[in-house]
Amino acid sequence: MSVHAIPAAEAAAPCESVSRAPDPRLRPYVLGYSAFRSRADAAAGHRILPLTAVTVVIDLTGGGRLVTGPRADFTVDASAAWDEGVRPG
Repeated sequence: MSVHAIPAAEAAAPCESVSRAPDPRLRPYVLGYSAFRSRADAAAGHRILPLTAVTVVIDLTGGGRLVTGPRADFTVDASAAWDEGVRPG
């Protein structure tokens, strides 16, 4: 589960992301980790994708944070704007 959201609007440069599997001891509880960078001049708004798991997004630049539960449809939330951070989930 490396892709949790996509930009809500087209940006000049694409977002960057990298994903890794969790430590074997955590695999019963954690699906994976990812790090991301919006590559924009400011925090970018995002469309949160439908997932069947809890998602935690932590913006390391202090912009935003998000915790969501399972959902059947995408959503666009004004608070879902971040620049550079991590997502354990």
